[in-house]
Amino acid sequence: MTTVRKIVSIKPIYNFTIDKDIQSMLLPLNLTQYMMFCHKYRIKNNLITPNGLRTKCITIIGTIIFIFSIAYRTFSLSFNQNSAAFSPLIYYYSYYDTIYYGFGLILSCVLSIRNTKKHVRFILIFQKVHRFLNDKTVFKQSVVFNWLFVITCLVIHFTTVISVALMLIYYIKYVWNGFVLVVFDLNVVHTVRFIKLLEDKVEVWRTRLLNSPDLEITDLPSYSKGMFQAFFFFF
Repeated sequence: MTTVRKIVSIKPIYNFTIDKDIQSMLLPLNLTQYMMFCHKYRIKNNLITPNGLRTKCITIIGTIIFIFSIAYRTFSLSFNQNSAAFSPLIYYYSYYDTIYYGFGLILSCVLSIRNTKKHVRFILIFQKVHRFLNDKTVFKQSVVFNWLFVITCLVIHFTTVISVALMLIYYIKYVWNGFVLVVFDLNVVHTVRFIKLLEDKVEVWRTRLLNSPDLEITDLPSYSKGMFQAFFFFF
């Protein structure tokens, strides 16, 4: 009699509960993604989950609307009756924006849909690291700076778009395209702030490692492994 054994692949089991402090940190950064209709994950009732089919459809529709808005501006400038009044640089930057931002929006959409589970795992790993490497003062400062960076970026960019539109007597329908480009640029703020958060965790780990006499040598592997996963995990 032959015994057949099944080989079962064991996958890590995650607790999808998100702490309140982590949610407060993520809120301003997530707002930048909501404005693009390009959510990386979903947080509801203190639980984080990958994007569902409805959210993915909204992301695709939002991306299409943004791309068509930018392309429409270029098309309108090319066939405008008063095209002679525009500087050649306007046409150059218009075509450049259409190609550059169009490609960026498509790439952001694809990565958001394709890597939603990876984004969830990243947040859970970050939370795990945060639980044993939490400097409350540094963390509160990070939350404040997240809001400060997002609000400052929005105010400066939107003010610039409106001011330029008024100074150049730019058609009001093109102002919307300026807002689209501003929202896309918020991706940079989102990425920079997350890198800074990871740097803060590395600094807290380094400080505790050097200054804590109570840290046993057996604790070092867990600290190193946790920080390695958080810092080098695909984002």
